[in-house]
Amino acid sequence: IAMDPTVLFCDEPSAGLDPRIGRGIDDLIRSLNVAFNMAVVVVTHEMESVKVIADRVIMLAPKPGGAQVVYDGTYEELECCAEDEVRAFVERSPLEEPRSEATEVLKQLVGED
Repeated sequence: IAMDPTVLFCDEPSAGLDPRIGRGIDDLIRSLNVAFNMAVVVVTHEMESVKVIADRVIMLAPKPGGAQVVYDGTYEELECCAEDEVRAFVERSPLEEPRSEATEVLKQLVGED
């Protein structure tokens, strides 16, 4: 910030934090955006943070050939989005087919073959 950047990148700034501390980080990011008139790019899975921070939301999802944009719009539009993949993420729907490595780790932990 001392170098007066035009863009600030934040990678999971509130990951693993107490929710109240996380909200403070969200408010700080928003304040920096306004006070320094800089663009702030935040990568997060915390939807409450998205609600506080974002003017624009871009959601990526894994696809054959690499990640692709599955949503681009405001948070309010995100809440109303009918796209299945977006809805499932926002609603925290469990994966229908868990990743195979998660199944293998679970088998090792509980001792099943």
